[in-house]
Amino acid sequence: MPPRRPALRNSTPPRDGPRRLRSRRLDPIFARLARAFFRRYPRLKALAFYGSRAAGLGSRRSDYDVMLFLSGGLDWNERYEAAEQIGRRFGVKLEVNVASPRSVEWHYRLFPDFRFLLRDAIIFGDGRIVNGHRDLPPVAKEGLWDSVIESEIYQETAQAHRDDSAWCAEWYFRALRKVVIAESVIEGQYSQQHFRQRLIELLGGPLARKMNRPSARFSHQQIAHLEQVTRGKIAEIKERVASLAKNESDRFLAELRAKQRN
Repeated sequence: MPPRRPALRNSTPPRDGPRRLRSRRLDPIFARLARAFFRRYPRLKALAFYGSRAAGLGSRRSDYDVMLFLSGGLDWNERYEAAEQIGRRFGVKLEVNVASPRSVEWHYRLFPDFRFLLRDAIIFGDGRIVNGHRDLPPVAKEGLWDSVIESEIYQETAQAHRDDSAWCAEWYFRALRKVVIAESVIEGQYSQQHFRQRLIELLGGPLARKMNRPSARFSHQQIAHLEQVTRGKIAEIKERVASLAKNESDRFLAELRAKQRN
C-alpha cells in the first residue's frame, strides 16, 4: 500500500509522518496527483513534478509534467493511459515520463535537460533518489554536445516545415529551448524564471508569449526572426561547448560503459 501522504521535497518520511522541506505554499493538486500515482503503481519509489507548473509559472493551458522513478519502467501505452485516466479524474493535462531509480546518476551526468528540469522539482516519496539540492557532478561535455546536435536536428526539421508556419515556428522554438537549457546548465542557472526571461530577451516579449499559444499562426517576419535567433544561439553554444575540456562525468560515463562491455 502507498503511504497515506507521500513525502514532499526531497525528504524521507519520518516516523510521525512526511515532512515538508520548503516553505512556499503548494497547490494541493500536486499531493492529490501524487497519491493517485502511488496507488496505481505500488512499486513507485518517488516522483517529481517539474517545469512551469512546479515553478509556479504555469498558465491555464500548462501541462503538469511528472517524472516517475520506477524500476522496470513503463511502456508508452501505459504512460499514455495513466496520463489520460489520472488527468481526467482531476481535470488536468498530464505529461508522464519514467526513469529507473538506478539511472538517476547517469541522467544527471549526461542529460542537461534532466538536471535543469529536476533541479527545483516538487518531489514526493524517497527524496534520496532525486535530490535537486545536493552538490552535483558537472554535466559531461558529451551531454552538452548531444544537446547541440539535437537542436541542430530540430532546426533542420523546422526548415522542412516552411510551408506550415505553426510547425515551422514550433520546431525552431524547440531548438532554441534545447540550446538555451544547455547554456543555462553551463552557467549554473537552473531557475525557470531565468530560463523564461532569457527566451524573452532573445525573441522579444510578444513573440515569446505567442509561442505558448495553441494554434497560433506566424508571419514570415516572425519565422525569419526565430530562424535568425536560433541559428545564432546554436552557433554560440556550439563554440562554447567545443572550448570545454572533458570532465569527471565524461570519465565516469566512459568507465561505466567499459564495465558494461566486460
